[in-house]
Amino acid sequence: SSNSMRRFLDTPPPSPAEIGQTTGARYVLSGSIRTDGTLAKVAVQMADSTNEQVVWAEVFRSTFDDILNLEIPIARKIVSSFVPSLHGVELGRTRSFGLDDLEPFHLVLRARELIYNLSQETFFKAGAMLQAAIEKGPGFAPGFSALADWHSVCIGQGWSTDAQADQKALEGHAHKAISLNPSDGRTMALLGHNKLIFSRKYEEAQGYFEQAVTNMPGDSETLNWTVPGLTYAGEQKQAIENGETSLRLSPFDPFRFRNQHFLSIAHYADSNYDRAAELGLESFEDNPTYLSNLRFTIASLFASGKTSRAHELADYHREIEPEFQVSKLISKHPFRSEQKRVQYGKHLVDAGLDV
Repeated sequence: SSNSMRRFLDTPPPSPAEIGQTTGARYVLSGSIRTDGTLAKVAVQMADSTNEQVVWAEVFRSTFDDILNLEIPIARKIVSSFVPSLHGVELGRTRSFGLDDLEPFHLVLRARELIYNLSQETFFKAGAMLQAAIEKGPGFAPGFSALADWHSVCIGQGWSTDAQADQKALEGHAHKAISLNPSDGRTMALLGHNKLIFSRKYEEAQGYFEQAVTNMPGDSETLNWTVPGLTYAGEQKQAIENGETSLRLSPFDPFRFRNQHFLSIAHYADSNYDRAAELGLESFEDNPTYLSNLRFTIASLFASGKTSRAHELADYHREIEPEFQVSKLISKHPFRSEQKRVQYGKHLVDAGLDV
C-alpha cells in the first residue's frame, strides 16, 4: 500500500532488491519527475526485485501545470503500458512450473496463452487450467472472468457439445466475477456481448455496455467486447469508434485477431466492405481457424468485388467445416435487421458456401 511505501520518502532511493526484501514485492515500479517549470517529464520503470532486471520502462511528457493539478491519468497510463510486459515476464518465469505449483494468476495467464491458439486440443487443456484456477482461488475474479470467456469461445467456435449448458456456465461465471469485482468493465461487456449474441437481449446488453465503458473507458478489451453487440443492434458507427480505439490502445494484443474481426463486422455492417475485408484478412493471417472471422471475411471480399479471393477462402472454409450451411447460420444470426441478415447470407452463398 502507499502507506507502507511512505517509509522510503525521506531516505536515499532504495534499490529494487532492497524494496523487495523489505516488502516481499516481486516487482518494483519506480519513477522520477523532472521539470523546467513549464514542461514535465515523468520517467517510469519496472524492475524484478530478485535480480534488478528492468522489464519495462517508459517516459511520459506533460505540462507542469497538468502534473501539479493531477490532470493527466499517469497511473492509468502506467498500468495499461506495463501490464502486458508483466504478464510476459511471469509467463516466462513460470514456464517450467507444474500446474500444481501455479497460483490462480499464473494458471489464468497460461490458459489464456493456450486459448489464443484456437486449437481444439489446447483449448480444452486451457479450460481445465481455468477450472483449477477458480478452485484454488474462489475469490480471484479474473479466474471466473477468463472461464466465462472460455465458454464464449467454445460456443462460438462450434466446439460445444451442449451450447445451452455452456451458455448457462458462461453467465454464472461472469456474474460471479462481477460480484467479486463490481467495477469490472471487461466482464460486464463480455456478459452484454453474450446476452445479445445468444439470447437477443438487445436492451439488456446495451445496459451492460454503457456501465462497462463508464467503469473502464480506456480499456481496450472492454471497448472491444462492445463492438459486435453494438453492430448487431444497429449502432455500427459507435461500434466502429469503439473498435478503432480498442486497436489503438492495444496494438500488440495477442488476441488482436479478435479485435480485428470485431471491427471488421462493424465496417461490413456499415457497407465499408474494403476496410472490412482488409481487417478480416489481417485477422485470418494471424489465426486462420477463427471461423466467425473467416465467414465475415468471405462476405466482405465478395461484397468489395474481390470474388476470386472470396471463392478461394470459401473453398478453405468448406475443407475445415464441411457440414456448414448458410441457412442454419442466418436463421439464428444476431443481426437485428432482417435486411442485414439476408444480405450477409446472400454474400456467403454467392461466394460459394453451401445454402
